[in-house]
Amino acid sequence: MESQSASGGIKIRLKGFAPSEKNFEFANDEGPCESCADCRPDITEMVNKSSVKYCIMCNHFARITDSSRPTDKHFRVIIFPPEASQPKFCWASVNNSNELVVRHLTIDKWKTDMKARYKQLDVDLEMYALSRDFTMKGKRFGHGIRITSWQPPLGSTGHLEGFNETILSLSGTLSSRKYGPAVVFSYNLDSNFEYKDMDDITTGDFRHVIDYFHNSDWNPAVGDVDRYPEQTLPALLIPDPNHLDREDGSISSICDVIGLHQPILRLTIPTRINVKQACWHVLCDPYNSPIRQMCPNDGSMWHTFILGPLLLGLDWIGRNAMVTDVRNTSSRKLWPEDRWKRSYARFLRQGVRIGRQKLSIDVLNISDGLIAFNAFGIEVHEMHLRAYDEFIYRNMQRDKSERNYTKAEFSEAQYVLSRDVKKAFIYLKDLFQDQRLRDQTQDYERECCFESKLHPSSWTIPSELWQSRLNNLHLEFEPGRPVEE
Repeated sequence: MESQSASGGIKIRLKGFAPSEKNFEFANDEGPCESCADCRPDITEMVNKSSVKYCIMCNHFARITDSSRPTDKHFRVIIFPPEASQPKFCWASVNNSNELVVRHLTIDKWKTDMKARYKQLDVDLEMYALSRDFTMKGKRFGHGIRITSWQPPLGSTGHLEGFNETILSLSGTLSSRKYGPAVVFSYNLDSNFEYKDMDDITTGDFRHVIDYFHNSDWNPAVGDVDRYPEQTLPALLIPDPNHLDREDGSISSICDVIGLHQPILRLTIPTRINVKQACWHVLCDPYNSPIRQMCPNDGSMWHTFILGPLLLGLDWIGRNAMVTDVRNTSSRKLWPEDRWKRSYARFLRQGVRIGRQKLSIDVLNISDGLIAFNAFGIEVHEMHLRAYDEFIYRNMQRDKSERNYTKAEFSEAQYVLSRDVKKAFIYLKDLFQDQRLRDQTQDYERECCFESKLHPSSWTIPSELWQSRLNNLHLEFEPGRPVEE
């Protein structure tokens, strides 16, 4: 158990959160539904706490026993220091104002160093209840668990600094950022699923917290697919390429934050639509629409129908990616609106909104990046996105009278073959989607192509499937082995 200071520290409110308090919107636990008091067995069914025998953080069982408890009014919590270090157990107590008081040298040092970067260090907090996160589906806590950390520091680049490096070392670069020291604590619930009294955090809770850091709804990607409770799909991330000047004269960007200096990153995202990283205006209510479209007030969005792919007949959908300042409460509001200037962003950041016999197109307020994925779950290869970028770039170089933004033009632009070969390839691509030909080749597909020794085979293309424009092509033909009729 780590030593703690006699003063300073942090005071964490435990109850009485108002719905209008954005940073505490997800601090209360989800309670029973109207028709079923047992709809949340993951936090109502008690677990056997005596089964916890070993501390996986400090590797020393004696350090988590009650022998070092200062008083019977102290309870065990976990501190994640802001610097890259190990999580630490610490004692905390509750005062008469229903505030959890956590005093620790790590917190005091950080508050001293960052005092000038906050308006009110003691109140600029954010809180999350694990039961409100989808990644906790099916888990049994035995009590409530909350995580508290700070908002991003002030300044136009505050969202790009001050991260909790300890959490990042446990979760990965694409997890949502926590700022400053983080405190994880547990508590018992009353009949209304609200805070009743404190409880000791356990090593079993620590496993749930790590799952939360990896796969939280606030993350733009799934960090640990094997421990995610639902289906996932492949996607591509286009990070914000804009660089911002910090107050100390250095330059930083989202690419620096996630350690990626390439225009595209492959990742895995949940198939389920997430509703936490978007606005909560009445017109944007996610429960009234099957897919979260663009916000009419400030352009924030979660999912969107992207103009560019729609014009080209591509099955791509866009998803907003938030890595930093996920509550959108601080420096994100100071970002320049025109930062997405690259060619591939010209149409990817334009969203199409559909209503009853109405259609609108507007510019999206993209956050840390845009995620592109196939509407049918098929993998979008990064070369497809690069081809799209090249196509947009070529159109930008043309006079507007010569621009042609059509599916046919895009298909033409992707091929690097000679004219005759290109015609043959396009014809074959369509031919092998025709069931009349596949009926002839099905025996080969099911048997011959799986043989250890492959042999050439040939078929006569039915006259109704042949195109006369191919008669003039100079193609060499190897008849191969005739197929028995």
